[in-house]
Amino acid sequence: MSFDATADYVPDNPSFEEGIGQYLGLLEDLGRTKRLDNGWFVGTPADEHDLSGFDPLEDGQTTYEHFLARYKSSGYEGQPPKMPPDAFADEPGPYLERCYSVQYKWSVPEWNRANVPPSLPAAKPLCEARVAFPLPHPKWGMEPGPLIEVVKALVAFRAAQHVALYFWSYRTEHWPVDITRRAIGWIGWVPFPLTQRDVPEAARVEALGRGSLIVTNEAYWTPHENPEALARAQAVDRRLNLLGVLPTADDLARGDWGQ
Repeated sequence: MSFDATADYVPDNPSFEEGIGQYLGLLEDLGRTKRLDNGWFVGTPADEHDLSGFDPLEDGQTTYEHFLARYKSSGYEGQPPKMPPDAFADEPGPYLERCYSVQYKWSVPEWNRANVPPSLPAAKPLCEARVAFPLPHPKWGMEPGPLIEVVKALVAFRAAQHVALYFWSYRTEHWPVDITRRAIGWIGWVPFPLTQRDVPEAARVEALGRGSLIVTNEAYWTPHENPEALARAQAVDRRLNLLGVLPTADDLARGDWGQ
């Protein structure tokens, strides 16, 4: 079952070139983990059978030009782009055999006001990394250890405000807190010092950087097949919500969550 790790960072509105530099740094950091160990690939297919593309770390200028052209083409003719800039990369190989991918989004000042009437507030700034795991790793499978390593790399990358790894069905069918709030699901990090006594429902709580790594279940689980693990994850998220350490989008947009 597919699941994602999502990291929300302090939004600092970099230029497009600076954003691409951050994206390349993220790929380098994540590529050192066991779970994301097979390199990176950006596809440039002409049709569904075309596997052409390039390694984004080989030539930063090519990477910058590719994603800048893509960003500019996302707006209507003569209009600014309607979506925030982003860059992505997959594991190399046939599409249906790739076991990971990464997307990085950030705000630029011109997008924050794009297509917004002057009487309305600008779009909320953002900076987000998302790592998708559609398939088991050929060596590590769905073992939590390598996934925790990915979460730790996301926390260390830059000023994180919230990191969470969970299944999509957890978000859509089993979310235990208000839908406006982030939660952690299976593995997560919050920028607050917590101990096991604070979150007794969790399988593990340990210090990490300026905050806390929290693991709800030590073994792989899915919401539909493991009701006990699901109940434990929900109990952990409810506890974190009571402790006041789960942010909303507005909290993250301010850029001072946990400070």
